[in-house]
Formats: sequence, C-alpha cells, structure tokens
Amino acid sequence: MGDLPRFILIVKDLPHLGWYERGRLVGDTYVCVGKVDDTTREGLYTVKEKDLHHVSRSYPNAFGEPAPMPWALRIYGTVWIHAGDIMSGHCSHGCINLPIFPAMKLFDWATPGTPVLIVDSLGSASSVLAQNRSSCTLHASACNPVRKVDAGG
Repeated sequence: MGDLPRFILIVKDLPHLGWYERGRLVGDTYVCVGKVDDTTREGLYTVKEKDLHHVSRSYPNAFGEPAPMPWALRIYGTVWIHAGDIMSGHCSHGCINLPIFPAMKLFDWATPGTPVLIVDSLGSASSVLAQNRSSCTLHASACNPVRKVDAGG
C-alpha cells in the first residue's frame, strides 16, 4: 500500500486508527468502535462525505437531543468517523469515535474518496484485502484496461 497517496486503517481489536500517506504513518489515535463485534463492519470503504457539524439522526445524547458528531467522515451507510466520547474501545453504535484533536486533524487531512480499511485484527488485513482485490480503491491497476493497438489504421 506504499503506492497509495492516502488511506485510513482502523484495527478494531486494538482499537486504533492510523492515517497514512504513501505508506508512512501521518497520524494515529486510539478509538472507540461498535459495542457488538459486528456493528462496525470489517471491509474496504472510502470517505463518502465530510460534515464539520454533523448531528446524529439515529441516536440522542444524554439530554435526549440529537447527538453531535463533529468533524465527521461518512464511510458507509450511517457509519461515520467523528469526534466523540471514548469510554472504552467498544462504546459506539457502530461509528468510529476519536478524541477531539485527532478528529480535527483527520478531518482536515482526509478527502472524499480516501480509502478506509477496517479490520477486526492486524492478522485479518491480508484476507480483507484479498476479498477486495478487484476493487479500484486499492488496486487501481486492476481497473486500467489494456489498450489494444489498432493495426488497421
């Protein structure tokens, strides 16, 4: 993955998030992922959208108000990477919660289309990548058609 301009790696069992440029770690932080093993799904995704002042439409805060999810990056469905409280490594409903300052840095760094790899453990990374071998997200060469030279002119 050293040829990728940028990507985000989330390792659920640590729980840890790192962001990389050309294979070099740019920043990292501890995180909170889903409470149940399958609420934050392992897989290869991309940043779909960014929302500096996102508010949850699904879950209230302690006061019954829509929960703020600032510095948010949506990666699939209603799952976002965002600033939030971290009480343990597995404390969310599926989102990836970061401390405020790393969330701000990641939000500024990431762009729509940035690949996001979520793995249950570092040991499962190669199998998740193998399952996504045909994806243009990480394997751009698989998506570049070979041009045939027209000999007829």
